Amino acid sequence: MERYCPKCFNTFDGGETTCPDDGATLVGSDDRDLVGELLDNRYRIRGLVGKGGMGVVYHAEQEIIGRHVALKVLRRDIVRDTSQVKRFLTEAKAIASLTSLHTVTLYDFGVTSDGLLYYTMELLDGRSLGEIIDQDGPLPYPRAIELILQACDSLAEAHDSGILHRDIKPENIFVSQDRSGEDLVKVLDFGIAKLMGDQSMGTLTQTGMICGTPAYLSPEQALGNPAGKFSDLYSLAITLYEVLAGKPPFVADTPMKLLLKHLNDEPPALTETNPQITVPGTLDGFLRKALAKEPENRYGTVNAFRSGLEEALRLHEEAPTTRHIPQLQASAQGTRTIAITDEAGTVDLATAKTALQPTPRRQTETASPPISRRTIPWVLGLAAAALVAGGLAIWQPWAVEHAANATDASISHEAARQSTPTPKPAPVAAPAAEKAPNEAEFEARVQEAEDAARRRLDAEAAQRAAAAAARSKVEQETLRKAVKEAATKAADEARRKVEAVAATKAASEAAARDAAEEAARVAAEKKAEDEARRKQREAKKEAEARKKIEAKKAGDKKPPGDDDFVTIPTDPTPKKDPDPADDGFVTLPE
Repeated sequence: MERYCPKCFNTFDGGETTCPDDGATLVGSDDRDLVGELLDNRYRIRGLVGKGGMGVVYHAEQEIIGRHVALKVLRRDIVRDTSQVKRFLTEAKAIASLTSLHTVTLYDFGVTSDGLLYYTMELLDGRSLGEIIDQDGPLPYPRAIELILQACDSLAEAHDSGILHRDIKPENIFVSQDRSGEDLVKVLDFGIAKLMGDQSMGTLTQTGMICGTPAYLSPEQALGNPAGKFSDLYSLAITLYEVLAGKPPFVADTPMKLLLKHLNDEPPALTETNPQITVPGTLDGFLRKALAKEPENRYGTVNAFRSGLEEALRLHEEAPTTRHIPQLQASAQGTRTIAITDEAGTVDLATAKTALQPTPRRQTETASPPISRRTIPWVLGLAAAALVAGGLAIWQPWAVEHAANATDASISHEAARQSTPTPKPAPVAAPAAEKAPNEAEFEARVQEAEDAARRRLDAEAAQRAAAAAARSKVEQETLRKAVKEAATKAADEARRKVEAVAATKAASEAAARDAAEEAARVAAEKKAEDEARRKQREAKKEAEARKKIEAKKAGDKKPPGDDDFVTIPTDPTPKKDPDPADDGFVTLPE
């Protein structure tokens, strides 16, 4: 079985169990179901919790102390991918360095004798935010804000420790209960976390590679640019939006369209996404800043994010922006009025004034001046036309305030006319010089108000259409650029391949020419050597032939009787001054 070292990532095919270079226990690549096994002689596997893209999580019991834990092992089918192994080790390293109450706790890490890579963490009892939204729907805003603030505590410690999570989403925020029954948040899954400043992490995420879940990706991550602290906070804001509205602000049928929405679209108001919810209007302002397209326009740190969220909640408590609007009813005159009656059906002026009192504004705003008696019919007609044309969506506090003043006056007048001779409130006296407007003037003003409302609605519709056309144009331009970039990239890649093939062919031809030239040179040298040896042999034969001829000639010239003696040199070493009489030979008998 092939094994590899989790430190140096060298592979071994023999029977080694430890790396000869660094002594680390080697990791194997076979896979099996661990339920029922005693892992590493310490953890009894009780059951399967779940499977992910990188690991398998089991419910295990540490037998020596009886502690129940969540045991995560690296999937064997991806064990050959060194980047996945590094991410697994990075996740363990990231969790081990964090101590926040709102971050899942790491207990142990190790490698079994058969090469299984694992770590254990606390076993949680509860549901993820994703499960809560699916099962219970949107949460009330006080609880949603409290859960997000707890997640902020986990991210604050991670960012201070130089760790980016890069995959914040409801499924990675787990909600359990503490001993008092209160919600307790735990941030999970640091599988694609990045250790800022760790150079060994550089190869885990290549330039242009997108890491994370598309529905929660920040614009810079969607473009494949480096993520930062502001990226985690963008994902956390998307999570808050989904917890409040029941679904994220951007939804599309393909990941590419979803990424384009992150890049180009503004998040809709919470009540526009889900009209059934009641949330403070100040949260929309907070979310617009938290979901800004440019990182510098967002909250840059967890503390700034937390302060902005708490400030939005405080402003709502000081000046609530959510209220119930009384039901509209048709009057005998054909206008729509707000009915304020008690259980007996009588008009209560105090109740009417209290119910129609507008929401308090900031102290920097000034109250509207009172309306004169002469303008009451015109105001009522204008309010009715605006309500009919625009509906409750365009009902504004100033209209409610004007309607309150107008209703006070008309209710007082009606009560004075129909009541018994008991003491009555003093009616508002109209100036003698003023007269009620005639019916034609009233109808003209009502028509003018309706026309103005219609023009305003047409203008708003035109603006929405223009905005939609602009967004469509931007999306088309973005897609066109993407297609053009992809085509350019494909053309460049094809050109590089053609150039590489041509270069390879040229190199092959050059190598072939060099080989042919070398072979010719070697053949020429061999031929020259053979020719030289042949000439040497011929010269040698010729010399031997001359010697034989000379020897034969010398033998023919010997004196008679000279064959009985052999002449040998007595001293073959030449002398400096030889004796002319001494020829260096001695004659011996045979």
